[in-house]
Amino acid sequence: MNKPIVVHINEVESFQPPHHMKVISREPVNPQKGARHIRFRITEGEPGGGDYVHIHPHSEQVSYVLEGEAIAIIDGERYVAREGTVIFIPPGMAHKFINEKYVRMLLVWSPPPDLEEWKSLEKG
Repeated sequence: MNKPIVVHINEVESFQPPHHMKVISREPVNPQKGARHIRFRITEGEPGGGDYVHIHPHSEQVSYVLEGEAIAIIDGERYVAREGTVIFIPPGMAHKFINEKYVRMLLVWSPPPDLEEWKSLEKG
């Protein structure tokens, strides 16, 4: 498809991503909607939520904290990600986010990983 995507985020259907707890996401731009080189997501996480340690074998990830705070565990290192924090994760690097507080994040992957491609390194 070669059409622009122009949509308000609240008009995008929400879903709980696989291997996540207490997290709701919306993806206005992804391969299913016509994007070939990017996946764009807005995620909201409640305290006590987050995801499991996982990798994206072929995709770079950029995460930006819009509001709140999360703990990022990347390649075994712990980082506090507060509002305004930018995180870059290279392909194949193990990572997870822990929501000790409410957090709202913007996430971008390129190339866009297939959700089935994500390799969880924990049970969940």
